[in-house]
Amino acid sequence: MEALGQKYGGFWAKCGGFWAKWGVRQGDPLSPFLFILVAEGLHVLTKLAVRNNLFVGVEVGNNMVPISHLQYADDTIFFEKWCESNLKNLMLILKCFELTSGLKVNYQKSSLYGVCVEKSTIDEMARYFRCKAGSFPFTYLGIPVGGKMNRIECWAPVINKFEKRLSDWKARSMSDLEGSSHGSSISFWDDVWLGEKTLKERFNRIARLETNQAAIVQDRLQLIGSEVYPVWNWSREPSVRAVGELSSLISLLGSIKMNPSRPDSWEWVGNSKKTFTTKDLTKLINEETLCVGPNALKTLKNYLIPKKVEVFIWRARKRRLPVRMELDKRGIDLDSVRCPLCDNDVETVDHSLVSCKNVEEIWSRIYAWWGAGTISNHSLDELLVYGAMQQGSDSGKLIWQAVVWICCYLI
Repeated sequence: MEALGQKYGGFWAKCGGFWAKWGVRQGDPLSPFLFILVAEGLHVLTKLAVRNNLFVGVEVGNNMVPISHLQYADDTIFFEKWCESNLKNLMLILKCFELTSGLKVNYQKSSLYGVCVEKSTIDEMARYFRCKAGSFPFTYLGIPVGGKMNRIECWAPVINKFEKRLSDWKARSMSDLEGSSHGSSISFWDDVWLGEKTLKERFNRIARLETNQAAIVQDRLQLIGSEVYPVWNWSREPSVRAVGELSSLISLLGSIKMNPSRPDSWEWVGNSKKTFTTKDLTKLINEETLCVGPNALKTLKNYLIPKKVEVFIWRARKRRLPVRMELDKRGIDLDSVRCPLCDNDVETVDHSLVSCKNVEEIWSRIYAWWGAGTISNHSLDELLVYGAMQQGSDSGKLIWQAVVWICCYLI
């Protein structure tokens, strides 16, 4: 800290210092940048302590690379040689960080791990730190650490997490169209296996009476001979309205056929072959998201447009650019929401990209250069729709689309 004072003390004296008086809301676009500045302070403190031999890290690999800490967002791992003085100096580093940044280290969510250290010693130091005594293996950023990673069981938590997250995606994008499997791995109420919605969404009133919300199809449909009969287990007798839903549900289930010898499977609905390909997924995403306007055709894949420009246009159409009006909507205090270039109107996405008088001059020259006539657009959607409606060959339309999108990005 003394070295930091010598390095930055002159600047502090000249500017008189500053103190944080107003915070930002969670999710504010300014938050990540502010946090990076603060996290850099912890990085500098730790490096300073290592340089002055107050904190000793570890050396890894054949080249004995020194490592003292790793940071990712608001997570930090410290690597240190196990000794009491080293641990106490780490405590002092964190305390200095708290005093200088105004943030607090959450020791209750922190854990102390020791390699080749007695458990009693780890427990004692954990009490000193007021944190938890951890043990190997543990999970960091969703990845198991400290286990024998060549064993399948060590990857089980990662596999389970992927399966859980993919289950919702499969339910939205795939369905068991034929319905001729045995139903041992399909959720009766929560999976999309009969129609385009879950049975819970379509028959909510009767689904609330279900005693086992995790029931599978095999639990609720019984195969007797070649016929399928429903089997219910209600928490109470259905009301009159619920009976009406139940009748509709039973009628819908009458078309189901079950085959005990066939395992459950998902079928992709993106093509006629019912097989999943990344090409079909890309096409589906483009058709659903890359729309140039509310009444226009979907855009074709344009390889002339860089990915960052596509992302920018998507953010602009979703009104997620940090223009003054959008920042004001998110509770960020500004001196004014008017356009800083022309001061004639509120700075919205449409104004900053299309209708600002300074920007209109740019578009007029672009339209004249392309021979597209006089610009008469007042919003981003109108601008993109106008480009999509241009006459000419497909290659010419793609080039014009690339010109418009890239110009929006550069503006």
